[in-house]
Amino acid sequence: MRDKKRTKKKKGRILVETGIITSALFLVLILAIMTMVYTGIERLHLDDQKDKMRSELVRVSDSINDTDVSDWFFDYWEENYEKINAFDKDGRDANEVKDFIIQMDLDREWLEKLSDENKIAFASTIYSLTNDVLKSENTASDYGDLFCVDIQEPGRGFVFFHYHDIDESVDRVSNTEGNLGTWMDMDPEKHPAVKEMLSAEHVDVAYERVSNFPVEGEHFVAYKPVYIDGSIRCVIGITYNWTSFSHSLRVGFYQMAFMCVGAILLVAVIMHIFMYQKAIRPLKKIQTGVREYREKKDSAVTVERMSEITAGNEFGTLAGDVSELALEMDRYTEENIRLSTEQDIVIAELDMARSIQAGQLPRVFPAFPDRKEFDIYASMIPARAVGGDFYDFFFIDDDHLALVIADVSGKGVPAALFMMMSRIIISNYAMMGISPAEVLRRSNDTIFRNNKEHMFVTAWFGIYEVSTGRVVAANAGHEYPVLRNPRGEYSFILDTHGFVLGGMENQTYEEYTFILQKGCTLVVYTDGYPEAMDSKGKMFGKERLKEALNRMPDADPKTLSEHALKSVMNYVGEAEQFDDLTMLILKRL
Repeated sequence: MRDKKRTKKKKGRILVETGIITSALFLVLILAIMTMVYTGIERLHLDDQKDKMRSELVRVSDSINDTDVSDWFFDYWEENYEKINAFDKDGRDANEVKDFIIQMDLDREWLEKLSDENKIAFASTIYSLTNDVLKSENTASDYGDLFCVDIQEPGRGFVFFHYHDIDESVDRVSNTEGNLGTWMDMDPEKHPAVKEMLSAEHVDVAYERVSNFPVEGEHFVAYKPVYIDGSIRCVIGITYNWTSFSHSLRVGFYQMAFMCVGAILLVAVIMHIFMYQKAIRPLKKIQTGVREYREKKDSAVTVERMSEITAGNEFGTLAGDVSELALEMDRYTEENIRLSTEQDIVIAELDMARSIQAGQLPRVFPAFPDRKEFDIYASMIPARAVGGDFYDFFFIDDDHLALVIADVSGKGVPAALFMMMSRIIISNYAMMGISPAEVLRRSNDTIFRNNKEHMFVTAWFGIYEVSTGRVVAANAGHEYPVLRNPRGEYSFILDTHGFVLGGMENQTYEEYTFILQKGCTLVVYTDGYPEAMDSKGKMFGKERLKEALNRMPDADPKTLSEHALKSVMNYVGEAEQFDDLTMLILKRL
């Protein structure tokens, strides 16, 4: 139920996420392209305007500075602007005056000798002529303002002429008097173009973009300096309405942006449809097929559902892989069931083998409740279900007790089978009443002849005489026995080791004898005790075994056996049991 809710909640999320990402990428791309195009168009338009403005300024400049006495007129206009503005032209023909000046080839000295009345007449007439020419140029042009201003000290900002286009859409109405005597803020720190012209030796045309100059709004201004005798006398400027241009350019781009957004939405819808048909729909079918298989475990249904996906892309391949996986999972499940059944059979057989093996070893203690001369105890903890170690004890006659402990090479079922065979062989020879060395010799030859698997057995065999405590023993490659002496200390009996049983034929074994005093204990064990390892791979060792026995020197065989086993287990800790743990203990009472 939780999976279904989660699926419903996330339904279509990939489409939404893809749409958002795609739209965002398209928007960023379109925005970048539009910005580049906008900047490019603006730059191209600006370059075009520069050329047009320069041509216009050259033409206007020629209209102003076409006599050799222009400098005198500029000085006179600036010094006597009130008289010029108040002068009555009386209908004089300005063109005739200009022609007269040109024909007379007047110079500054001649003009200075004129009377004040004639100076006013000449200066006013030339101003009126120039004013008409500039007004005509401004009316015919596409620019908003045309002005001529002094940029030198001390008259910086003094306006000679200024024409402003009042209504660009209907009529181009200009100031008829040219604003002679007004002032403009021409501070070079506010006008980089002015600063450039003042600092350079010669400037053809300078440009700048300014705000609220010469009137309100954004303007692109072109200046052409008027040079007289190699120095700047004034500048002529024309303005282009940047605010109007930017507005029209933005409107066009807004329309383009609207069209681009619409195109993006259309592309997004088409992509959504395409993705749904080619990706999301097949993926949903694959998802449904996987969930049905998880619930029903029916590969036939999954294969049928996957066959409905005919997409010729990765999802079609994935559908085929899912079908193969479902079939393989069925085969794997069937194999697991078969193996599980076989494993159950093996486990049952191992349990039976364990029971059979346990039944072959003496497991009831006290073993001889009617014999008060001694106490005996033995235990075996196999590393696997069945072990290769074995112990045995039985009476050969009323006064002689046979003691056997052995360790078969290998582990598991083969070792257990070999152990049972070896136990029977040794016990059969022991019951014949022959010596321990002879028992081991004959057992070795018999085991060797029937040992096709080349396994072997280490064994310790001894005969305990109950009445005297005398022990006669022989060792076939087994661990050293441990004996508690009359002083109460356990120590190893360093007996002579013969060759292992089943390894080579015609082997002889050496016997040795010792007396088990009253109250003393004999301990024999397999190598699982000293060779037990902790998690770091360090072995328990014979010395730790002896120390463990010496911590409970007076304990009965069962208690002593349990204490030794606990000591080993505490040492091993979490490490896996490596070998069978078998111990046989005899105490003379």
